[in-house]
Amino acid sequence: MNEVQDTVVQTCGKLVMLTVSNSEKVALSTTQREEFHYRVDVCTKMTINRVHPQPEFEKKEIIRVICDEIKVNLFKKLCKRYGLR
Repeated sequence: MNEVQDTVVQTCGKLVMLTVSNSEKVALSTTQREEFHYRVDVCTKMTINRVHPQPEFEKKEIIRVICDEIKVNLFKKLCKRYGLR
């Protein structure tokens, strides 16, 4: 389980950095570390939800916020990929 979590978390970290602009890369790696960790956490939860349903994703409000209201391209792509949208 730890190996899977490490793999998913590391991959999500890479995805977060690959899907942002150069200026966002700098900000996420310096002044906006909390935002970086938040995005990695959401990506990880969404990925794990495919195998082990997470209670957060049973709530339409949470899905709406993540998939529609938060303007993070990675979240929109994951929402489509994982069938949340």
